[in-house]
Amino acid sequence: MAERNLGKSGSCSSAPTRTEAIKRIAPIRTMRIGALFWRSSMDSLLLGLLSGFIDALARGAIKLSRSPPLVLNGFGMLIAASLEGIWLYTTGVPVVSTAFWVVLGAAIPLAFTASMLTIAAHRVSPMILTTPYLAITPVILLVTGPMLGTGTPTLAGGAGVVLVAIGIYVLNGGGAKGGLLEPFRVIAREQGSWLMILVGLIYGINANWTKLGPLYANAPFFLVVFHSAVGVISLTIARVRTPGQGMVVMPDRSQWAVLLCYGGLIAAGEIALVLAMTDTATVYAIAAKRFGTVLFSITLGIFLARLAFFKERFSEEKVDLAYRLPAALFIVVGMILITILGNTRS
Repeated sequence: MAERNLGKSGSCSSAPTRTEAIKRIAPIRTMRIGALFWRSSMDSLLLGLLSGFIDALARGAIKLSRSPPLVLNGFGMLIAASLEGIWLYTTGVPVVSTAFWVVLGAAIPLAFTASMLTIAAHRVSPMILTTPYLAITPVILLVTGPMLGTGTPTLAGGAGVVLVAIGIYVLNGGGAKGGLLEPFRVIAREQGSWLMILVGLIYGINANWTKLGPLYANAPFFLVVFHSAVGVISLTIARVRTPGQGMVVMPDRSQWAVLLCYGGLIAAGEIALVLAMTDTATVYAIAAKRFGTVLFSITLGIFLARLAFFKERFSEEKVDLAYRLPAALFIVVGMILITILGNTRS
């Protein structure tokens, strides 16, 4: 009898109750969900950084191009749309809701204005004095993102974005010799600086449309229609501004290589950004892109300035590096906060 009871007791002790089983499984399930979320967050971060790297190359192409701004913008956008059309072919044309056209109508004029201002800024000022102001975009997104439902940042994420902005402020601050107001003096001296501030403000709104547009159709359809519209508008304005002079919108033959590179980089960068926005709030994808754009633009400018062939065109890119490079540490700390502690799904 005792052996039978012992057996029952032993059997009972070896078979956990339902409650005990749930308690054992819950931490494992939580760890798996956490691992999937971490992987998704890291994928979004890497895609955002990749978009920033490609964006930096596109800005280098702007400086190398000798085409008129409207022609560069028009053909660059149309080439990008053609390449994105390959992606659309693989996915098919989606069912499009009315909200898609509303979002597109809001995005196109802002995108046209921002792209033209970007070309103008890089034509008149070095990248090291213009791209840092793109840090304004994720700061603006802290306000516009929650308002438009494209993601709400956590407190740690907000602190990270602020640190990124501070770091880029220091990058453009002239060091201790310039004082706290030096960035504003730089704006007064450099036309490209205040032009890029306007670009940062515009993208602080337009990045939300880039997030929302694919939700009402799909990503490739949005990009194809979006870039086609901006390209057609650019070339139409170029044609209207020069009536009776033939096909003046056609670029010089020597510029086609740069145009093809520029269009291809626009397409690649936008695809990476749209994919980065899929699983994270807009503000974090844009912060990662801006982080990449600023650092890679500065690095690219310094590299090209040391090459004899580009030395004259990029000579201003390597000034004041003693304080600009250490200032990048602020950006790194901010990105760590955004990536590890501040991520939230939209």
